Amino acid sequence: GCGFGGYADWMYEEFDPRVSIRADNERVQDVFDIGASGLCIVCGDEVSTGLYCDDCKNFDKSRCESCDGYFDDGEPYSAHAGNGDEILVCENCLDAYYTHCDYCGEYYLCGEMTADVEGHDICPSCLDRSYVQCEECNEWIKLCDAKTVCDEYGAVCHICPDHNNFSRCAN
Repeated sequence: GCGFGGYADWMYEEFDPRVSIRADNERVQDVFDIGASGLCIVCGDEVSTGLYCDDCKNFDKSRCESCDGYFDDGEPYSAHAGNGDEILVCENCLDAYYTHCDYCGEYYLCGEMTADVEGHDICPSCLDRSYVQCEECNEWIKLCDAKTVCDEYGAVCHICPDHNNFSRCAN
């Protein structure tokens, strides 16, 4: 019948159906319905095809923590989730939802990246650790390239190296 997960023994003359159920399965099977769904030989759950349910067929495979699908033959990719935790994702989710940080090389959710920092995608961690925003033009620049200056109130700030409207204090 439609969706039958077993094999067709009834085409044989001496058809004598038998069902093996694991001893730890709590289901009671009084009736053998020809054409009914088969049972997974590992856990006893219904299957539509084959001998194993999806979970038991893929027991040795890891799941993508983004889409919950099983990884193909390829290796999982490490990425940073929205809460900052590192998770394993499949290649499809990596391509669709994550961006590569050009500074540290790790993957972050696309919405967390600061795009076009000196022409690069930079993650929040690298941005906080290695970049500052110019007080004059609001562009992001590497901390090591920034000039450190004092504004008219004496507060320390950072500017791009090409801004020349500051002068060295004589004192």
